[in-house]
Amino acid sequence: MVMTGNSTLKKYMQFRSKLLLSYVLIIAVITGCFYFYFDQSLGKKMIEESRANLAIQSQLARLLVIRDKQVTSPQQLAELIGNVIKARITLITLTGTVIGDSVVERTKLEQMENHLQRSEVREALQNGSGSALRYSDTLKTTMLYSAIAYGSGISSGVIRLGVPLEYLDSSRDNLHGLIIGAALLTILIGILLSYVISKLMSEALTKNLQLEKLQNELVERIAELEATLARVNQLEGIIPICASCKKIRDEENSWHTLERFISARSTAEFSHALCPQCVDEQKKIFDTYLLEQKQVNASK
Repeated sequence: MVMTGNSTLKKYMQFRSKLLLSYVLIIAVITGCFYFYFDQSLGKKMIEESRANLAIQSQLARLLVIRDKQVTSPQQLAELIGNVIKARITLITLTGTVIGDSVVERTKLEQMENHLQRSEVREALQNGSGSALRYSDTLKTTMLYSAIAYGSGISSGVIRLGVPLEYLDSSRDNLHGLIIGAALLTILIGILLSYVISKLMSEALTKNLQLEKLQNELVERIAELEATLARVNQLEGIIPICASCKKIRDEENSWHTLERFISARSTAEFSHALCPQCVDEQKKIFDTYLLEQKQVNASK
């Protein structure tokens, strides 16, 4: 019975470990799915919000260009607006020529490629405004662009704003850290709760096993007492015993000594000794024997 209790406890501990592992695995899977979903959703959301903010800033930049283009050179105007808006400002003619850029020196403007085939520029010329997410060969980083057409006639063109996505990556990394921290905290809380619950269950199971052990011991003790009582009952009734040698006859008509008969039917054991009366009788016999021996020796 004790082995059965130990086996039950071992199986329970194995089940407890598997349950805890399954719980941690479920949390890890859910957290992983949430992490990737949140990462994708967050990236798209942040890009869309940046695109909307950049479009608003483009409207402001266009107003500044229309107001000051007659009194300020395109390069100075791009640098001025770039400092105010904190974004890259590029002024582009209708033919795609860059005439001002807030992050490119005046002397290097002529070396820049024609921007007429840029998707945001084409969209701005066709629809009034456009945007694009693209890698910048000039700045060697991924940029979010917003372009808007301004002016009319020969003085018209496109003003383009651009911001790097590095700040988005930084914000995303910070949120990733928060998500991972929250996931680890959740797993830790889950492990603690599982430990407390399993400990309570283990204590209850231990008490049940102890009670079961006591019940089994009680059953065994009762069985022993019943067996002893059954053997004692076998000595009841009339017992045939030899009047001379005191042997007892059993139910199979076999004769046994008194000691063997009783020992076979009870838990009694025998030790042999002489009672005082028998001691006196044996002494008389021994004295008679010695007297007879003296008489025999005297007759010789």
